[in-house]
Amino acid sequence: MARLRYLILSVLIIAFPACRANAPVRSPQLSPEMSAAGLDHQVYYETREIKSELGSRRTEWRTRIDAPPEKVWSILTDYENYPSLIPSAIRYKIIERNGNSVLVETRGRRIIKLKGRARYEEDPDNFVLRWKKIKSNISLNSGYWKLTPIEHDGRIVTEVFHYVYSKPGALERLGNMIRHLEEEEVTMLRNMQELAENQ
Repeated sequence: MARLRYLILSVLIIAFPACRANAPVRSPQLSPEMSAAGLDHQVYYETREIKSELGSRRTEWRTRIDAPPEKVWSILTDYENYPSLIPSAIRYKIIERNGNSVLVETRGRRIIKLKGRARYEEDPDNFVLRWKKIKSNISLNSGYWKLTPIEHDGRIVTEVFHYVYSKPGALERLGNMIRHLEEEEVTMLRNMQELAENQ
């Protein structure tokens, strides 16, 4: 009987975070905010389970920044400054650059130490930044950023899109790391907003 109770408890511990991860997520930090210019500063995101070569899970992010895309792009491609944008990041170091292809060594901490390498492919003419983790002690994922200039009250502002494809492992689901990473993305976008709008 005791073994049965332990079995049921183990299933619940593993299944509960997984069920939460399958549902669209709204962070408690997502209260509507308006800039002095009247821009909606809310960060929107939705997570879906998908079937794709890129992963079994896709999260789509969107926000608007009151700055031209060139300014947002310069922040987005300043990889070694990512620790000031991402709470869990400890160090990002460029170890190789070949034209618009950049290899970055990453270090972080979230429950356990995170380490790996990511390859970034820059398309500055279209404001598209593709990235792929090519080495990681947790799991591999990939995605891309897209900056779209739009006109607002006679000036150019930036619509920011970020798509993340992943294949979460049991450790990530069990430790609910997915939820923490999503909240960190909200923080990163808000930090990008603040930096771009106050430079």
